[in-house]
Amino acid sequence: MRRFLFYIILLYYNIEYCFLRLLPYKKENTILIFRIDNIGDFILWLDSAKEYRKHYNEKIILVCNQTSYEIAKQLPYFDKVYPINEKKLSFNPIYRLKFFVKFSKTKFKKIINPIYSREYFLQDITMRNLKAEEKIGSCGDYFNTISKLKAFKFIDKKKEQIKNTLKIKGDKFYSLLVPAQEGIVMELNRNAEFIRGVFDKNFHSSLPTLPFEIKQYKDLKEKEYVVLFVGASTKRKVWNREKYAKTIDSIKDKIVVCGGKNEKEIFNDIIKYIKTNNNIVDLVGRTTMMELFSVIKNAKYIITNDTSASHIAPLLRTPSICLLPGVHYGRFQPYQVEQITENEKKYLPKIVNHKMDCYNCNTLCQYINDKTSIWPCISNITVEQVLEKIQEIEQEIKE
Repeated sequence: MRRFLFYIILLYYNIEYCFLRLLPYKKENTILIFRIDNIGDFILWLDSAKEYRKHYNEKIILVCNQTSYEIAKQLPYFDKVYPINEKKLSFNPIYRLKFFVKFSKTKFKKIINPIYSREYFLQDITMRNLKAEEKIGSCGDYFNTISKLKAFKFIDKKKEQIKNTLKIKGDKFYSLLVPAQEGIVMELNRNAEFIRGVFDKNFHSSLPTLPFEIKQYKDLKEKEYVVLFVGASTKRKVWNREKYAKTIDSIKDKIVVCGGKNEKEIFNDIIKYIKTNNNIVDLVGRTTMMELFSVIKNAKYIITNDTSASHIAPLLRTPSICLLPGVHYGRFQPYQVEQITENEKKYLPKIVNHKMDCYNCNTLCQYINDKTSIWPCISNITVEQVLEKIQEIEQEIKE
């Protein structure tokens, strides 16, 4: 049944495309950038994002994920920012139709999809549906498409065949595909590679910066504190509760615990194991995105899972420790920056990991096959490893 649904979806895309071709449109001297990944990836893109305003005098519109909107709308690089709900754009026909009708009424000068890991069902189909004199994307990989194909229960061999077929089709939706080197490249440098391929051969990656001030979070009275960010995009890369508790018991500073509303259960579990440290402020699920930025910006340092907070910290020049799994090792963490000062190096996240031969499994863990068990590359990280990194940060602060 699911495989049949796959072909129904492809048929729907064709009908949708034909309908959108019938809509009247007007030409505009406008650049549309389609960057819809989540907040962590968006932060890593900020170093490259500033380059579009430097090289384009035309009006620039950014379509971004709604999780990134609070940042994106304050950036001086874009004339207009349009947030979308990625899930609704994928699965809600009414929401999807409104979006495509709105943007199909314009023929843009350029549409740019700068994401390396393209995905056929949303990114490439969007590039096909919208009108432009030039459509630019990355040769990239198609891993995100493979992830979507899992839902249709194809066998691995068939899944690979379909992925290759879709990539051939998807490539044709672009007038320019920027070459990308094969293998694992840290995302900052991958974004810089795209800029070099589009308009500046001499561009090199730097540590991202935020070009606007962060307002002080008034509800936090503590002036010196450590942030513990307990959440992650999946429970499988959330460190063990007992180890969190032992780490908290070893920290003398006030601890501010942050995370999304869904992480409240994790924090409640951690509290059960805490023995000595009562200096804890609970902000789990209580901060907006920009309030979280303020809390992290003013922290002594932050301890976080491999999630958005691990990128917010270096953006705001806050020392950090990242508990890193091996699933995408080298792509998003550890940081590799082409141009960086000696002073900035102390703001690169300090990585704590448990090295295994199966690194870069792309979440296909050979040891667990459920969606709740912690990956062994995370669960085997020790408290002593984290405390060692804390000592490094404390020493750097003294210096």
